[in-house]
Amino acid sequence: MRGIGLSPVVVDSLAFSPPSDWSQVDALLGRLQSFDWLALTSATGVRFFVQRAAQLGLRLPWAGRPAVAAVGPKTSSALAAAGVAAKFVPSSYRTTALGDELPSDIGRSVLLLHADIAGESLVGRLRERGFRVAAAALYSTTVPRLERAQDIRDAGFIVFASPSAVRGLCSVVPPEELSGLRTATALCIGPVTEAAAKEHGFTDTVTPAVSTLDAVIELLARLSGGRS
Repeated sequence: MRGIGLSPVVVDSLAFSPPSDWSQVDALLGRLQSFDWLALTSATGVRFFVQRAAQLGLRLPWAGRPAVAAVGPKTSSALAAAGVAAKFVPSSYRTTALGDELPSDIGRSVLLLHADIAGESLVGRLRERGFRVAAAALYSTTVPRLERAQDIRDAGFIVFASPSAVRGLCSVVPPEELSGLRTATALCIGPVTEAAAKEHGFTDTVTPAVSTLDAVIELLARLSGGRS
């Protein structure tokens, strides 16, 4: 962002940690090759998957089943860094598209690994389409303490990379500061995040045509240039 003349303030609205109990994940990874698909919905999830696979002695990459589905290019790139090729990425980088578009010709048995705060919509959509889904939380999400809310008081733009980031920010910023922040332009990575921002009182929201962080930054550069 500094490259486009802006001074970013990074707010860690979420923190990620391993689950308190690995037993469900371990049981599913123990029969990984019985699934037709392994679906991962974030680069963070890939990181925890790779770490746990190493601890369990699972070899990456593997031959044969399951094929791997990634929600978007960041998730796919994180998999590639671990030597695992994503066979499927949906046309738009959202879990709704993953649920709508996951191919069934390879098979209908899906292992879905996600965050503990993930909703049931993806599981529900896949089951509606006839997939058999086993799901488990790979990591826990918590909201860290915000030390200096005044540092973001005069923000003209806020970048939200997920609905949980919206909820996290709104839970850590004091109400008197949050009311001012809601007048800033909220750049949201996709329509689900934008809906969450609107639900939490942000009225000036924009979303890029492609749901990637790079596209958000490109949009931010255009908007900030237009205001200079």
